[in-house]
Amino acid sequence: MLSKNINPHSANSSLKKSLIIQMFLILSILIAYRQVPDFGFVNYDDNIYVFENEYVQKGLTKESIRWAFTAKVYGHWNPFVRLSFMADYELFGLNPRGFHLTNIVLHIINALLLYMLLNNLTSSIWRSAIVSSLFALHPLHVESVAWVTERKDLLSTLFFFLTLLAYSFYVKRGKLLRYLTVISLFIMSLLSKPMLVTLPFVLLLIDYWPLKRFDVKIGGDKGKVILKLLIEKIPFIVLSVIFSIITIFLHKRMDALATSEILPFGLRAANAIVSYMTYIIKMFFPVNLAVFYPHPGNTLTVAEIVTATVLFITLSIFAFTIARRHPYAITGWLWYTGTLFPVIGLLQAGSYAMADRYTYIPLTGLFIMISWGGAEIKERMKVPNKVLIIPVTIIVLLLMYGTWLQTSYWKDTETLFRRSVEVNPDNLMMHRNLALHYSEKGELKKAEMHYLEVLRIKPDYAEGYNNLGGVYAGMADYEKAFAGYTKAIEIDPGYAEAYNNIGAMLVRGGMLREAESMFKKALSLQPDYIEAYNNMGILLFKKGKINDSARYFKKALQINPEYKEAAGNLEKIEKMKEVNR
Repeated sequence: MLSKNINPHSANSSLKKSLIIQMFLILSILIAYRQVPDFGFVNYDDNIYVFENEYVQKGLTKESIRWAFTAKVYGHWNPFVRLSFMADYELFGLNPRGFHLTNIVLHIINALLLYMLLNNLTSSIWRSAIVSSLFALHPLHVESVAWVTERKDLLSTLFFFLTLLAYSFYVKRGKLLRYLTVISLFIMSLLSKPMLVTLPFVLLLIDYWPLKRFDVKIGGDKGKVILKLLIEKIPFIVLSVIFSIITIFLHKRMDALATSEILPFGLRAANAIVSYMTYIIKMFFPVNLAVFYPHPGNTLTVAEIVTATVLFITLSIFAFTIARRHPYAITGWLWYTGTLFPVIGLLQAGSYAMADRYTYIPLTGLFIMISWGGAEIKERMKVPNKVLIIPVTIIVLLLMYGTWLQTSYWKDTETLFRRSVEVNPDNLMMHRNLALHYSEKGELKKAEMHYLEVLRIKPDYAEGYNNLGGVYAGMADYEKAFAGYTKAIEIDPGYAEAYNNIGAMLVRGGMLREAESMFKKALSLQPDYIEAYNNMGILLFKKGKINDSARYFKKALQINPEYKEAAGNLEKIEKMKEVNR
């Protein structure tokens, strides 16, 4: 509430400054992300979430809305994100420009909300502006904006900041309706991305600073104050626990946690502590950014782990030590470490070490430390504001250029994957993705080159040999193809796809009896293998066993009614039967 004694001229001046800051945030983001609307989708989850998703392409129908709230994609449940994609499809069709523009608009709104939130909490216009500008323009945030799939970050952050803003209004006037609004916005955030289960923790942090709700009046009972604040957070904690359980359950059920070999906890913990420090380094020096950073496994040195651990402990002790005189330090440090904790890698959900997108909210804590700490140093050294104009301008321009450059790597699928390989030549996942990309485009020589790189990095990689065999089969070099498939089986005797591929190659060579044994082996290893059922149907058709052939096509369609190849083969048989009647 404004005091009656506040000078109207001062209030107008503050309003003008805020409007200028907000215009700067909007324009700087539009400039830094100028090229993104011209980009297409990338074949890296965008296909799953958007351009190959039949439900998204139905728009906002009863069926698609039901799917949005009930389906699990790769172990993720984010219905609000799916609904937003459906809304985009209603407006833009499959034109990627519209999807990219939505992401940019959401990023702008998030930057504005962050400014309004901090300014509302602290009444510090310029410090809030610095944090918001760093958030808006930092290259580490490009992944969350330029990647259509990462609408998850943008939407969840939108509701996260709205939750905090609503909470600040609730604290000023503690009405039930405002409290329920805070809870509702938190649920919306979780329905966008469950990473934000840490919000109750953040609420306690801003209770400490800048709201100072932990302060006790003379003669007051600090224990009662803390208990009251904790009780107030119980509904939020309950929601966080529920969504955490759902997320872990879905990951396990969808085998999302088994997409790579589960590493021992010690290796995961070592990577986590190193990642905490690596993110900070990348915050100050945002170079060599990539969409995928391979997990180091057991390759981290003792020196790296010890150095990261010492730095982490030192920074933590420092933040707690100066907390009494500089409370923003502990809020900022715990904001960073706490909101990053769910995705720091202690619970393994893939073969990556870290990801730029995970910094979208956590870095705000460090930005707060930089802004408020820098302002205090400036005041203590009595540095005039005019002196800072040039260095601040240079930093802003560097950030804008860094963001513009980083967005350029999201131009298309090939550019994105090639950049990751440039950053780390031993990036197995990106070599594999490039090989698959080139295979789909029919550029088999390039695909071969990247599969050979995959096998250089991991010589015992059965999938790599199997896929390389497929490339050679496409080149009609069947001897090398057979060698690739058999090597895959030698490494992994239970690799059903390799048996199926050998069978398909034998059918092509007219060796139907040998091929049949390969398909049977594949189906014994993987009873729901629709491609093997379809290939067995083709083989039996060639043998003249029409009814048996139809039975295998039908089996494939029972498993997946949308499998067009089996449906087409079955249709041919039905038409042939009609002609012969």
